[in-house]
Amino acid sequence: MGNIDQNQRKFILASGSPRRKELTAAIGLEPIVIKSDAEEVRAAGESALDYTIRLARDKALAVSDAVASRDDLPDWILAADTIVVLDGDILEKPADRDDAIEMLRALSGSTHEVITSYCWLRRGQEPIARAVTTEVIFRELDLTTIERYVDTGEPMDKAGAYGIQGLGGVFVESIKGSFTAVVGLPIAAVVDTLRAAGGLSDFPFLPDA
Repeated sequence: MGNIDQNQRKFILASGSPRRKELTAAIGLEPIVIKSDAEEVRAAGESALDYTIRLARDKALAVSDAVASRDDLPDWILAADTIVVLDGDILEKPADRDDAIEMLRALSGSTHEVITSYCWLRRGQEPIARAVTTEVIFRELDLTTIERYVDTGEPMDKAGAYGIQGLGGVFVESIKGSFTAVVGLPIAAVVDTLRAAGGLSDFPFLPDA
């Protein structure tokens, strides 16, 4: 289907994240969700940054392979991966309630990094992967607050066991960097990369007549 423009806004989103779908839809894009089956396992000795960049690339390539015979789908694929890093340790999605509580106790009163990597891939071409790091400062949390928050269910599908765009935002004292990267996709960088690759024109899109 060629490039993304005013008349053709569809692309393949290689992620089941509702936040990424919402962020791209909010700027006028039309994501077609095809979840990746890429394995999310950190290699021995792999840095947090390299890990998340590789995962974003692997997810895009996996979906590209899966839809290789589908001429009815858009050419451009976007994949992403988000991790929370605290004192060098990677905090991904919590395994269970106790895991979520321990993550939040560790984040309480501390500064951590959120790394979100993304990858644009035009089918048949090489992937373009980038990473954006945001510094997040958490306020002090007591155990009762943490347990009540975990029991809302919000933390269970989120890296680091919190959602800055939801109830978890009340725990964030400040950030330095991209807010949307903490949500799950650094939307400004994502747009800039696609434009630089020649895959986006007529942007911002105008309202339909």
